[in-house]
Amino acid sequence: MIRRRSIGARIRGAARLFPLLDERAADAWEPSGNQLEGMLDRLVDHPDVPAATRQYPLTLAAPSIVDLYIAAWRLILEADGRRWHSRRADFERDRRRDNAAAAQGLVVLRFTWQMLTRDFAGCQRLLLETGARRQALFQTKVQ
Repeated sequence: MIRRRSIGARIRGAARLFPLLDERAADAWEPSGNQLEGMLDRLVDHPDVPAATRQYPLTLAAPSIVDLYIAAWRLILEADGRRWHSRRADFERDRRRDNAAAAQGLVVLRFTWQMLTRDFAGCQRLLLETGARRQALFQTKVQ
């Protein structure tokens, strides 16, 4: 509606606003859940990453299913798509779940489609650095 009203009007900042409106449109393209999960699978397909379990059930603030869980690192990986994470209630629910995970000593890394496709190497580097720190933390506690 905003876009329709402003077509032909000389509105300051409209050139930057229109692409954002297009991206948020109900019919805008977004990756399927399978594509996002596939990118997470690629992310953990590395010799330095311990076994990861997809769609892992955890009881945090409430029973939840996380996208990927690496038990050896006590690390949760989530791939966030717009469809499931664009509403305020979804945002709030995810933050509550992340906080509940942190209270249990778990760490959550969240990746978006943009992050995974535009900076896959950076995402993998973050995963490996986080995993190395988590591994060192657990080894220190054991000794």
